[in-house]
Amino acid sequence: PVEGDCTDGLDGDNDNDVDCDDSDCAAEAACSSLADVDLGTYSAPISVSGDNYSANDTLTPSCGFAGGDVIYELTIAAAGDFDFNLSSSFPGVIAVLGAPAASPELGCRDAFNTAPTQMVLTLAAGTYYVVVEGYAPSHTGTYTLTVTEVN
Repeated sequence: PVEGDCTDGLDGDNDNDVDCDDSDCAAEAACSSLADVDLGTYSAPISVSGDNYSANDTLTPSCGFAGGDVIYELTIAAAGDFDFNLSSSFPGVIAVLGAPAASPELGCRDAFNTAPTQMVLTLAAGTYYVVVEGYAPSHTGTYTLTVTEVN
């Protein structure tokens, strides 16, 4: 048997693998990840440094203009308020989207118009994409992204 529906939360072919965990669903768009880096499950403040020098423009957040982006995948185990902060050497953009890729944008801030590049979002348990991007294609450099749960 083959998994018939890769988004129904069921083990349709009785192989103990549900939806995107089933190898039958590996090629399904709903199961593909946009992430360049998987941050895993949030358990303490996260701080990650990087650069977007050779990054492609995979997504264009609502507050940016097609700069090169680095996409992080983050799983939240329990609902809460989370502070997303971007410190960058270039006019940067930070956006948070739900997963899978077709999910809507939950928040967007840019350093060009709304410094600092920081936002607090109330998130349910689930998987999210955090996008770090240059405000425009010429905006590249180094950055530090921090994610902290706010009590």
